[in-house]
Order: sequence, then structure tokens, then C-alpha cells
Amino acid sequence: MTIAVKVDGVKRALNELLVGLMKAQNDSIDDALKAAEAGAKSAVSSMTKTRTGALLRGFTTRRQNNFSGYLSNGVGHAIFIEKGTAPHTIRARNAQFLRFEIGGTVYFRRSVRHPGTKARPFTPLAMASGQMALRDGLRGRVDDLTARFNR
Repeated sequence: MTIAVKVDGVKRALNELLVGLMKAQNDSIDDALKAAEAGAKSAVSSMTKTRTGALLRGFTTRRQNNFSGYLSNGVGHAIFIEKGTAPHTIRARNAQFLRFEIGGTVYFRRSVRHPGTKARPFTPLAMASGQMALRDGLRGRVDDLTARFNR
């Protein structure tokens, strides 16, 4: 006696599940990058005065591969906002004098002593926002996917 078992339906279902998991993973990473960018912008907005908006516009996200991506800020002063600065001297380089205004009075100096700035780290909020979005998004998508296969 011979019994034939056809597994075409099982193969098709497993393939569909695998494709669905890959899509869930990719969509979740994309959502996490967007959430990390939104978290960083929110932190910057709440911790700093934005005069030109360059720091907020400087955020970019980039997928590295199927498992990770990057959030970066190419604006030159972003690192000084994130890490702060020590007290330092600023000297006129492209002109004979520095020109600045305090309380409506204009001053000219060859150099000034800057007191430094405290760190205003926006990276931790960006990381937390991205991690929560990745966890929640992936969990929800996998739950939806497995629910389709439990019918």
C-alpha cells in the first residue's frame, strides 16, 4: 500500500509567510527610521533655539541593508549641540573684526571669549523613538501575518 502526500499547499504557504515576514521587516525598519528622525527633530526643537532651521533640515535617513539603517545630520554644528562645547576663544579670521550685537548695541572685537555651551543630546530620544517604532511595528505586522495563517 502506498500513500501519496502532496505538500504543494504547504510549500506555497511557507513561501508566502517568508515573503510576508521580509516585507514586515523592511516596512518596520523604514518606520523606525522615520520615527527616529521625528524623535531627533522633536528633541532638537524642545532643547535648542533654531534660528535658521538648518539643524532640523539636516537630518537624513538611509537604509544600510535589510536589517539596519542610519540617521545622520550633516550640519556642521550638530555635534556641538549634541556634545556641547568647552569655553574657547573666537578670533576674527575672514575680517579684521568680529561684529555682534547685544541689547541693540553693536560691538566690534578682534576676539571674544566664549563661555562654552552645555550638551543638548538629541540622539537618545531619536534612538528610543526608533527602537519603539521598530518593536511595535514589527510585532503588529507579524501578528497580522500569523493571524492570516491561523484561519
